[in-house]
Amino acid sequence: KTRAQILADIVANADVSRAFANRAFVTLHYFGYLRRDPDRAGFQGWLQLLERTGDFERVTSGFVNSIEYRQRFPS
Repeated sequence: KTRAQILADIVANADVSRAFANRAFVTLHYFGYLRRDPDRAGFQGWLQLLERTGDFERVTSGFVNSIEYRQRFPS
């Protein structure tokens, strides 16, 4: 196979796509809700939870209900 064909196979792989999508989802939550770069331990924790459960709503709820978010945006 050519390099382009190998790259196309990687991109089309569902496991690879899911892994990158999950990482992007968690990263966007840090930027969108907490307005900061992710810390390593927190990022890994959320990513592991998402990969283990596939529960996107639980991750979102965790960010929205976090003390950091509530202090930044009091209701």
